[in-house]
Amino acid sequence: MLSAESLKQIDIELAKYPADQRRSAIMGALRIAQTEKGWLAPETIEFVADYIGITPAQASEVATFSNMYDLDPVGK
Repeated sequence: MLSAESLKQIDIELAKYPADQRRSAIMGALRIAQTEKGWLAPETIEFVADYIGITPAQASEVATFSNMYDLDPVGK
């Protein structure tokens, strides 16, 4: 779903936190996914959540709370 380069960037975000606190990397991971895709589709949020090891609901909570994430396609 995401390119190898984006996954590598997410791995860098994950490395910043202890293994038991992987959830802390979700904001950075969602930003990386949005940069690649242009917006965050539900499938993208679910993919990132699975990759990080949290539930899709936890990732959706972050994505819908912050206005820095686009949940619909945006114009140029």
